[in-house]
Amino acid sequence: MGKNILIGGAWPYANGSLHIGHIAGLLLGGYGNFVNRSLAFIEKYLDGTVPEGKADPEIHRQIGELYASVGRLIEKGSFKDALERIFDFVRSANKFFDARQP
Repeated sequence: MGKNILIGGAWPYANGSLHIGHIAGLLLGGYGNFVNRSLAFIEKYLDGTVPEGKADPEIHRQIGELYASVGRLIEKGSFKDALERIFDFVRSANKFFDARQP
């Protein structure tokens, strides 16, 4: 397997090859931001303790759909579309956090 993959269209580079490490870095940056913000929130507002809670049913549904749709896209070889779905979800998680923080 090569170190570069071809990504067509306008995401994030039009009709070029994009190093897989760069894609991983973008994804990790977005996800890492969400995790870091969550941990900082827990430390600041909850004395470092994650309270008992219940998963938001809508987010739980979205994660299930994301898992299934990304799996189907990868099986079809639609890596660009799979990555777009993952990035969309990470961005929506960050927006969800913004809307809910005190």
